[in-house]
Amino acid sequence: MKRFILLIALILCSFTLTAQSNTYKVNEKGELVAVTTKKKTTNVKTKYTVTKSGVKYPVWRSSNNKYFIVRKSKKTGAVYKQYLKIVFPKDSVK
Repeated sequence: MKRFILLIALILCSFTLTAQSNTYKVNEKGELVAVTTKKKTTNVKTKYTVTKSGVKYPVWRSSNNKYFIVRKSKKTGAVYKQYLKIVFPKDSVK
C-alpha cells in the first residue's frame, strides 16, 4: 500500500514539474538563471480604413484576430489602440 501511494505521489509530482518547465541559462558568474520568453505578437495591417472625426485610420488585426485602430489622444498625446466591434450582416454568417 505504501508503494502504491508513493507511486501516485511521484506521478502527480512529475505532472506538475513538466507543466512548469522553464528554460535555464548559465550567466557569466556561473549562476543558473531562468529565461523567460515573450510571445511575439504580430499585428497585420488590413486593406480597410475607418473614418473618425474626419481622420482616416488604417485597420489593424492582432494575433488574436481582433481588429483595432491606432489613435493619438489630443489632450495627452498618448498613442493607444481602440478595438473595433465588427458586426457582420445576418446573411453572410453561416
